[in-house]
Amino acid sequence: MRRIGRVAAASVAMLALAACSEAIPEVTPSPTDAFLVPQGPGASGPVELLGAGDAFDSRWRYGIHPTDHGPCLQLDLDGSISVRCDDVLPKEDAAFGSVGVATSETSGATVIDGIATEAVATIWVISEDQRRALALLIPLADWEVDGQAFLGTVAGGTRPTHVMALAINGEVLQTYELP
Repeated sequence: MRRIGRVAAASVAMLALAACSEAIPEVTPSPTDAFLVPQGPGASGPVELLGAGDAFDSRWRYGIHPTDHGPCLQLDLDGSISVRCDDVLPKEDAAFGSVGVATSETSGATVIDGIATEAVATIWVISEDQRRALALLIPLADWEVDGQAFLGTVAGGTRPTHVMALAINGEVLQTYELP
């Protein structure tokens, strides 16, 4: 997909996410911010901010940075930073790479994030009561990663049970059960 198409797809996903949750403000982190320090084994580069915002009374920032073994995903949820570096990229015949789940100690909101293949057009976060939340898809071509990052949020008191990846034609590519 060409760069313009990716930007357009990301813009549509941002609009859809904004319609489903609170507005996502632009955030400019301070250079002394701990989030900008890459964490994880073999971290070798700066954290590139993929997105930031507020959802369900929680503040999140999402980034990626290189290591000796490939990319790491770094999530700051209400000041608590989590990092995933191992097997974050999708394996052959899988729509998802690693999928992370973090719950805010402040608001109880849950963030589900990870990397999916470029064949994925939509990701739904599905809760135990069968409600669905649309995840934000973030192109990663600028970071030389095959695939796209995703991030979805659900309100406190809602228990997400799985994520579902769909192709552009609506075909279910993979369903991933959350821990």
